[in-house]
Amino acid sequence: MPIYEGTVGSLLTEDPRVLWERSRAHWEDPFVLEWLNTIHTRRDWAEAVRRIDYRFGSPDVRTRIDSRPVHVPIVATESPIPVPSGRIRPGQVTWGDGPEPHLA
Repeated sequence: MPIYEGTVGSLLTEDPRVLWERSRAHWEDPFVLEWLNTIHTRRDWAEAVRRIDYRFGSPDVRTRIDSRPVHVPIVATESPIPVPSGRIRPGQVTWGDGPEPHLA
């Protein structure tokens, strides 16, 4: 959960112990747990993080989130990396049955 610690305040202006306690409280927050339990893809992860950031964000953070353009995913129709003789190299990104890329 370290990724969410940034949503609890700033080390520049608050006691680190207070920030740590807020961070720990997020780990058990029912809203956070509900969204984290819905994650199966990177798209799910992005949506969960956005919802969590929005829930705990300041009015300025919410305004920034609201001003972001709607994400329209690009779906690849073939492998973005040409592979001679159809072989997949270790670590190469390929496209499987869905819109999510996979590491070979």
